[in-house]
Order: sequence, then structure tokens, then C-alpha cells
Amino acid sequence: MLWLLAAIVTALSWGTGDLLTKKIVKQVGELRLLLYFQLSALLAFAPVAFIYMGARPSPGSLLLFAASGAFAGVGYLSLLKAFKEGNLSVVSPIAGAQGMTAAAIGVFLLGDQLSGLQSIAIAFTLIGVPLVSLRLHELVRKQVSLAAGVPYALVTVFCGGVSASLFSLASESANCLAGISVSLAVGVLAVSSYLALSKRKLFKPSALKGPARKTLLAAVLLNISAYLGYAYALSSQQVSLAYPIAMTCPAVTVALAFVFLRERLEPTQYLGVFLTLVGIVLVAV
Repeated sequence: MLWLLAAIVTALSWGTGDLLTKKIVKQVGELRLLLYFQLSALLAFAPVAFIYMGARPSPGSLLLFAASGAFAGVGYLSLLKAFKEGNLSVVSPIAGAQGMTAAAIGVFLLGDQLSGLQSIAIAFTLIGVPLVSLRLHELVRKQVSLAAGVPYALVTVFCGGVSASLFSLASESANCLAGISVSLAVGVLAVSSYLALSKRKLFKPSALKGPARKTLLAAVLLNISAYLGYAYALSSQQVSLAYPIAMTCPAVTVALAFVFLRERLEPTQYLGVFLTLVGIVLVAV
């Protein structure tokens, strides 16, 4: 039953970590926060991957993993921007729908077949995302605008889906543990290089004061536990059950945002959140 524990830890860690990230992203900045998360996860994860990696990945697999890491980095950066500008209850479920992009790529480019549940999941998500993104009172007035942070969340949906598809292709001939390490390394290299070239400090302790430092530390530790739990869930024999459970992290985020951030939405947006979350779980089944 360790696979179940790993899946639950992943969902709780990423879900709670997103709440803490929302509280500090404006102080730390999206790029630095992305660097902190990916660097800490790489340092914690690389030794585990080295021990259990098995055979070395082929050059082709490494290239696919690297490309997956590049798309994942852009998607994660967009997610942090979405957290900065929008309500967690809105942007988190939308960003979590990146499995829809991966499913579409599988069907139209890789020749995959969708199950009945996955087809229903896509339908739910196609209805849910617009509902959570738009405000009913604006539609009545014919003043249509996306909720704050939604455009960035949609970028995450696209980039995250492409990243997952590339990762899945590479994992057919290589260990996923090695792939996660390579993906994280690409993200760390890209962000640190950009910060260095733009003459911005990689680490800026003065940006955090008082409780914010503890919040950052807690977010980093939760991110590490999520990656470790996610890797174990993927490598287990019960991955078909573990993965959907791990992907319920947006539901955790929405619940915490309702309680601790007092975020309130319109009734149609709550319906959109529900449909999107159901779609996220069903598409992973």
C-alpha cells in the first residue's frame, strides 16, 4: 500500500505547496521561486534516481527528456505568474487540466485511442474551463473578459501537456527516474543562466523577511516531498490507480484557498471548478 501513501502525499504536498507559493510569489519573484523549487528538487531527487536508474538512457531519450524539461519549465513559470495575478480557486483547476493537452496529442499525433472515461473527462473539462474562466455577470452585460491569471494558466495547460507527452515517449525506452532528473536539470540551467545573463542575483535573501522565510522553506520541502512521492507512484505496479489520486492536488488547493484565503467565486465558476476537477481525475484513469 506504499503506492497509495505516495499518491496521497503527492496530492497533499503539491496542493498545500501551491497555497504557500501564492503567499510569497510576489516577494520572491517567479523566476527565483522556480529556481528554488527545481534546484532543491533536483538535489533531493538526483541521488535516488542514480541508485535506481538502471540502464543509462539513450541519447534520443535524453533529448526527449530535455525537451520535456524545457516545456515543463515554461509551464511552471506561467503557473507561478497565474498564482501571482489570479485566485488559486480559478487558476489551479485550469492549470491542472494539462492532461487534456497530452490526451489530444496522443490522439491526433501519436494514434492513441481514448477510453470512454477519458472522452467524458475531455467533455467535462471543455465545459468546466470556460465556466471557471468567465464571470456570469460580465457575460450578461456582454463584457467578456478572462478572470485574472487565466491566460497564464492556459499556457501551463499547453506546455504541461506537451511536456507530459514528450516525457511519456522517452519513458518507453528509459527509466522515468532519470527523466525527472534530466527535466529538473534543464530547468535549473535555463533559469540560472537567464538570471545570470540579465545580471540579476540568483539568491536574494533580503526579498524575504520574517514569516515569509519559513513559508518559503515549507513550500520548498513540500515540493521535494511531492516529487519523491510522484516518482514512487509512477514507478509502482499500481500506477493506473496512483496517478489519478496524485492528480487531485488542485482539489486540495481549491479547498485550502476557500478556507485560508477566503476566496469566493460565482456559482457558475464553482460548477466549472467541479467539472474541471472531475475531468482531471477521469483523464488519468
